[in-house]
Parts: sequence; C-alpha cells; structure tokens
Amino acid sequence: MSHGPLPYHVRRLGYFLAVCEHSGISKAASAIGVAQPALTRQIKLLEQELEIQLFRRSGRSAEPTDAARHLMERIKPHMTAIEQALTEIREDAHQQPPMRKEAI
Repeated sequence: MSHGPLPYHVRRLGYFLAVCEHSGISKAASAIGVAQPALTRQIKLLEQELEIQLFRRSGRSAEPTDAARHLMERIKPHMTAIEQALTEIREDAHQQPPMRKEAI
C-alpha cells in the first residue's frame, strides 16, 4: 500500500466533487477558495490519471460525463467519511490537555 500520493489524490477528488456540485469550474473555484486556473489544472490532471474525460465543457459550465457521475456516486460517501474523521480527530485533539514539558 502506497501512502505517498494519497493526500494529493484525496484533494484532487475533493476538487472534482466541487466542480460537479457547482456545475462549473469558476463557481467551484469561488466556493472552495481556489484560483480557477489551479482548479482547472487539477481537474485536467485527474482526467489524465484516469484516462477519461470527466466533464463536457461549454462556456462557463462543466457538465459531468456519465463516467464522472459514476465516479461521484462511488467516492462521495467516502469523501464525506474522510472529512468527518478528520473533523473528529481535530476536535478530540483540542479537547485533550496540552502536553506538559518535563523539567530536565
């Protein structure tokens, strides 16, 4: 199991979901606080990695292809679970008392 590229793939899949949910790269970029050219690049990289077209682009909209809809259905529950787990870990960490420094 490779752990190296995972964070980038998770982030890229999150960007993919944002574009699906906002029906376009510009709207998604604005909603998630990412520059539009950077988001476009991440989507193109994902398409290259998967070797499929995920969106039909026309003007300012990006309509998901059938493959994109299938991918979205499969990954959305997992992405939600990842986000929830990270939130819980952060909350748990903030509830624990700070570590004490022992005198040497």
